[in-house]
Amino acid sequence: MNRKCAWVAALGCLLVNQIRPDGWAAIPLEDFFRNSAFEEMKLSPDGTKLAVIRSSKGRQNLAVIDLVGMTPRGGTGLTDADVFDFHWKGDRLVFQAARDGFNTGGLYSLKDFGSKVDILVPTLDDQTRGIVTTARLVFEVIHTLPEQPEHVLVEMLVLDQYGGGRQPRNGSVHRMNVRTGDSSLIEANPGNIVHWVADRKGDVRAAVRMQGRLAALLWREGPAGPWQTLAQFDVTSDSIWPIKFAEDNRNLLVAAAPDDDSDGLYVFNVDQKKATTRLWDHERYELDRIYWGRLNGETVAVEFISDRREQVFFVPDLKRISEAIDQALPQTANLIVDWSDDRKKVLFLCEADRSAGVFYLFDRDSGRLDELGGRSAGLKWAEMAPMKAIEFEARDGRTIPGYLTLPPGRGGTNLPFVVLPHGGPWARDYLKFSDEGQFLASRGYAVLQVNFRGSTGYGGEFMAAGFKEWGGTIQHDITDGVRWVIAEGIADAGRIAIMGWSFGGYSAMWGLINEPELYRCGINLAGPTDLPALLRRRSSNLPL
Repeated sequence: MNRKCAWVAALGCLLVNQIRPDGWAAIPLEDFFRNSAFEEMKLSPDGTKLAVIRSSKGRQNLAVIDLVGMTPRGGTGLTDADVFDFHWKGDRLVFQAARDGFNTGGLYSLKDFGSKVDILVPTLDDQTRGIVTTARLVFEVIHTLPEQPEHVLVEMLVLDQYGGGRQPRNGSVHRMNVRTGDSSLIEANPGNIVHWVADRKGDVRAAVRMQGRLAALLWREGPAGPWQTLAQFDVTSDSIWPIKFAEDNRNLLVAAAPDDDSDGLYVFNVDQKKATTRLWDHERYELDRIYWGRLNGETVAVEFISDRREQVFFVPDLKRISEAIDQALPQTANLIVDWSDDRKKVLFLCEADRSAGVFYLFDRDSGRLDELGGRSAGLKWAEMAPMKAIEFEARDGRTIPGYLTLPPGRGGTNLPFVVLPHGGPWARDYLKFSDEGQFLASRGYAVLQVNFRGSTGYGGEFMAAGFKEWGGTIQHDITDGVRWVIAEGIADAGRIAIMGWSFGGYSAMWGLINEPELYRCGINLAGPTDLPALLRRRSSNLPL
């Protein structure tokens, strides 16, 4: 059962007695949980075409659109898997696919105006058909090699027990032809490299070596030179994580926190062996993503999450365009997600708590901003429930952030509640559209989401406060959040449920065990129930 189906089945258990305001027309359940109409979009490097992951044949398929006339010109027709993680490579698209939420292991190529999919790497099942082995290969693109028209760099990961919960073994780097699938080994993994970084020319020259919780940042002068250890760190506290090579193609851009508790973007000087230049930092929130140009690799922007996703630009032209779009669309978080190489066409995703996101295309020459399509077709902004950021004090005095979604037309007091702990626990919630939360609100339920200690995005100390606290202070934070909404008069103390996916499901069980009088019911969706078994299947370094 895939995740969407599991949510629907679980929600059905909660909604035996739906609670809706008189005269309120229920939005069909399927409208909340169907595949996104347009999940992701990317511009071709020359800005003449648009690649789109869209709902087709009951799956998420790729479509290629000619921007002259907005004419569909090609795409995939998968019926047993969903496209994800695609890249433009010249006139081709290189992509992966997932089945029921799990990577199939295959790597594929599609010519932009065609429909024939070339198999570069067969799926995990096809790799071992008729062969007595449990080892399978997963390939992920790590560098698109702009100066090499037919090749990309991929990391080959070995999956020991597909479907059995095993994590991929650390991968080696290969150079692969996007037309034929032929590949050659570039860098073999000695067994303890967990992260590779290629420089601006595509040469593998930085890596992270892991031994337990201790990691080492490795670097070398050239693609065949000896590896040097630049720094050693504990990954649970003071990590220095290499992202890409700086503009001089010698020093590194890293996520690090040399001066405070939150990771920012820094230049790591390989001669001084330390982070020396701050490019971006925030006193509370951490670096979430970095954007750079396809051709020259220049650092274009960084992204972080406060109560919503925000971007900071380093190039003046995109900064001006971003500010103009913010003025035109003030209700949404407006994110530049792609641009043509000449930056004359810019692709935006505009999202909010009441919208899963709408894509817009800005043409700098004409000054036009055209709506391309939304992720959740059929759901109207006016019918969705607004989310509100909250903070409350946990029992030990720590301030805990969270979010409330209140059902439309129900007032703000004495409401039935569903608590939705997020997964991870190394993740976080923010003011973004939640299909589960909006569905529940449409049926009269209020929703509480808590960024308990251990959540990401708030700095290393906040995340580390959740280490070894599964069922402990993490759970106390969730409980204290529930007691806060009761004390504020928002929640009906006799009508509260808890439900979550993965770690959220694990937390739902702990809620029922620790506070049986607090919850009327709980639902565990694919959450772990046996931690020793979880550790056997995953890394022994998990800071539980």
